[in-house]
Amino acid sequence: MAAGKNTQLPEEICFDILERLPVKSLGRFKAVSKPWKFLVSSPDFIDCQYDRSAANCSKLAAVEERCSESEKKCSILLHTLNSNPASPVETTTIEQPTKYEGKCISSCWCRGLLLTEVTNGPSFKLLLWNPLTKECKEVPKPVPYRYIAETSAIGYDFTMRSHMIVIILRKSNRFNQISVYTCKTNSWAFFEVVRDNTASICSGPLTLVNGAPHWLVEYGDDDDYNDNNNYYAIEYFDFSMNKLMEVPQPGDYAYRNYSYVHPELYDMEGCLCIGYYTHEDANEVEIWVMKQYGVKETWSKLMIFDVYNDILNISRFPLCFAKNNVNVSLVNEMGIMFPLFLPNNNVNEVGMERDQGCVALYNGKERRAELRIPASQVRKVRAFAFVESLISD
Repeated sequence: MAAGKNTQLPEEICFDILERLPVKSLGRFKAVSKPWKFLVSSPDFIDCQYDRSAANCSKLAAVEERCSESEKKCSILLHTLNSNPASPVETTTIEQPTKYEGKCISSCWCRGLLLTEVTNGPSFKLLLWNPLTKECKEVPKPVPYRYIAETSAIGYDFTMRSHMIVIILRKSNRFNQISVYTCKTNSWAFFEVVRDNTASICSGPLTLVNGAPHWLVEYGDDDDYNDNNNYYAIEYFDFSMNKLMEVPQPGDYAYRNYSYVHPELYDMEGCLCIGYYTHEDANEVEIWVMKQYGVKETWSKLMIFDVYNDILNISRFPLCFAKNNVNVSLVNEMGIMFPLFLPNNNVNEVGMERDQGCVALYNGKERRAELRIPASQVRKVRAFAFVESLISD
């Protein structure tokens, strides 16, 4: 045997092996050698690892905030659940404490990063958090900053290969300033748009696999729920044109009267979905999916979601759907008196608990798991298909 034989694997083979590993394992492998650290930290590897994880996504996530009354500081909690119907449900919780006073608003998720807004009166801070690498950084505020922030969202510009943050600021009754932050260059850009002064954001943000953040915007009298002149628009920010654009909706659904419950936006396998509450008592939600993005004729009714569960005497509102199975969903469960399930999860053995809400995992009508969340927070929970990522931006 020849002495000093080179036993090092070629880089392309290492690349192919390592990109199949979970993020936690990759963190340990970075410490093995400098070449592996360089490889795992490279933008090409990070993108390939994310794309492979996204293609095999089997987790759903729910985000809630927790505030400490004594310390007056808030934390972000991310709960993940294995959504594969063929496997036992595994639940994990990752907590990110913040050093700021105020309230956390789980704003938006995109390609491995969660954008969270911490508000304290009129002031706010933006945090970017990767729950798996536990990297969390504060985003610098746009300068000048003189207006009221209506909403913030995170997206991705595939041309720039960078995460982008969009803030819509209310300047006056008809003018908005849109501030766009490019993570790659650590810089802000500013754009002014003219909008109807009746516009109000009622759902979102939701960022799709195309990287564009979307909102549902209501135009009309916000206090008149029976006004048939109200109009709902699905709007998104186009990074190539730096302006808000509109996605067409199926039929005449944009002009229908939805009483007290407005439509909601969802993501399913990267496709844009919208749920319309079709009855005045809001007992059913029609879930529609746009199979070819931007093409009105490709809207298709996917399913009817029953809101009221008469067995449990609770209302269920869909939060998100599994990436590869629309029958698997996370839902908000709410009722006047919330049912307390005993350890054997037998619906015939129910206690009652007033101060608890719940996010539950369903496979069709089968209730598979639950996350207990304070009733005061359950309406604020955001949920999405969770993909492991090394991205830090």
